Amino acid sequence: MLRTLAARQAHRRGAVLIVVLAMLVLFAVLGLSFVLYSEAQLSAARSQKMSVNTETEGCTPDPIAAYQGWMGPFIYDVGDVGDDLTNPIRGHSLARSKYGKLLDPTTGAMIATYLPFGSPPIQPEPAGF
Repeated sequence: MLRTLAARQAHRRGAVLIVVLAMLVLFAVLGLSFVLYSEAQLSAARSQKMSVNTETEGCTPDPIAAYQGWMGPFIYDVGDVGDDLTNPIRGHSLARSKYGKLLDPTTGAMIATYLPFGSPPIQPEPAGF
C-alpha cells in the first residue's frame, strides 16, 4: 500500500498555517504586553516627577557655597559630636589622614597634631634607660 504524494499533501495542508498563526499570536501578545508595561512605567515616572517639591524652581544653588560646604569637611574634618556624627566624610579628611588626632590626657578631648602622619611628639628617654 503505497501512498501517493498528493494524498500526503492533502492531509497536512493546514498544519503550517496553524503554526504560523500561533507564532503571530505569540509575538502579538508579547508586543502588547511590552507596550502596556512601558505605558505603566511612563505614567509612574510622570507621577513621581510631579510629586517632587518644585518650590525652588528657577533658583540655582550657589556654587561657591556648595564648594565650600564640601571642601571644608574634606580638608579640615568635622567634629565628633552632634550633627557631625552623621557626616559620611567624618574621619576621612586630608588633614586627619596626614596629621591624625591625639587624645588630650587632661581634658579627654581630641587635639590636633601638627606632625605628619599622626606621629606623637618625640619624647626624651627616661633617665633609667
